[in-house]
Amino acid sequence: MSAHARLPADPRVLATARQIDHALRAEPTAMLGEPTDPRLYLAELRHLATLLLHLLSRPGGVAYVDWADDIHREAITRTTELRGPRWGISPPSSAEVRGRVLAEAQAVLEQDSLDAAADRLAPWLALIDDTPNGPTVWLRNRTKRTPTMGRLIGASLAHRHHVGRRLGNTAAVYLISPRAIPQLLDVDIYSDFFSGMLGSYEWTGRMYVSLCLARAATNASTWAEASSAIGLNPTLGMKAARAASSRRRVSPEVFTSAVRAAEHVLPRNRDFRERESRVRTLAEPSSTGREEWCTAVSPNRKRNSWSYALTWMWCEVAQGPLDTSPAWPVAPSSAVKAAYRAFAARLTPSTQEELRSLALR
Repeated sequence: MSAHARLPADPRVLATARQIDHALRAEPTAMLGEPTDPRLYLAELRHLATLLLHLLSRPGGVAYVDWADDIHREAITRTTELRGPRWGISPPSSAEVRGRVLAEAQAVLEQDSLDAAADRLAPWLALIDDTPNGPTVWLRNRTKRTPTMGRLIGASLAHRHHVGRRLGNTAAVYLISPRAIPQLLDVDIYSDFFSGMLGSYEWTGRMYVSLCLARAATNASTWAEASSAIGLNPTLGMKAARAASSRRRVSPEVFTSAVRAAEHVLPRNRDFRERESRVRTLAEPSSTGREEWCTAVSPNRKRNSWSYALTWMWCEVAQGPLDTSPAWPVAPSSAVKAAYRAFAARLTPSTQEELRSLALR
């Protein structure tokens, strides 16, 4: 049976399956940019996948990727008083989990250099920020100590939070208050300073830059702390930092310089925590904002459009993520998001100004 038949039809998983198939047929493959014996590639793939499973078994693993629930449930049943789950001896029972973790490991090993692979692996190490004996001992005790894994772990530790650490201001001379930093950086500033640096997912990039600005403006030492500093859910912030870091297309030096440049042009006279609070207040059932806005023109606006109006104020005035709009009792579905975008596209300049005034009043 081929590897394709054993793994679920996820594109990342199938890519890994093809790599494994090639290796099993003794076809040439590359690891960290160098031609590698297929048997060695398979061995290192397994070692790295085992390490990722141990990382995802940590308390923050479920928040780090949305498919770690099964790992945690199985880890509980396989944990004894003496040791935790031994993923290197017995892999997870879920075929989907096995496929996904192999795909993640393959994405690291397929990088064209050790530095690039270290950049890809480094965000995962946030899951062991609180290890008492330091990350090096923890990592080496949970994977095979091969020369390749030793080099990769060493380089990843050197790259760990590379951008974030560069932005730490030990002199405590801050240029901007965290209250003046939005959860999503202004579109024009992002376009001017970060175009092409973080891939095509603009909202993730805008959030990541805001987190970088928060680290520069506070003593935050982790992405979770930076998230809290700008009123963002730490889990959401950590995911955005991980995704953006893995897509960064420029060196840490270049990206840090762009953050510093953006820091100098970001307006100081805006208070986004106050804006967020104002929109949340408008979303409360006791608020008169809906009636005021719906009856401001003739004919009156539909009451059921108020949730979209609230979301527009949240996204455009408070500059918060669409998914966290206080208009939604739960995270919005794709259909709701599409309906909101259609609503936003139809807003006239005068209507936008009305909503902006309502949110800023």
